[in-house]
Amino acid sequence: MATKSARVHRFRDSVALSLPGEGETVYMTPAAAVSLARSLAAAAADIGAAAFTQSGFVPVEVDPQAQREADAALVAAFGRGARADSDGGAA
Repeated sequence: MATKSARVHRFRDSVALSLPGEGETVYMTPAAAVSLARSLAAAAADIGAAAFTQSGFVPVEVDPQAQREADAALVAAFGRGARADSDGGAA
């Protein structure tokens, strides 16, 4: 049964993303997930700031398994036991 909404969850040390339909779940590194989140936010902000024909947003590719070295920095910055806070802090 296909879901009707996007689903984000943790699987071991990966962030998992499932989209509606018959697509597969994508497992990404924490750093790749942060990069994807920033790209989604930038695209959303561009929609609010400019007409489609005036958009400066360019497509962004995020390799789900890239940036492994950045993952160590995330763990160092937020700690393995850190939890998300209500202000959007790191998980």
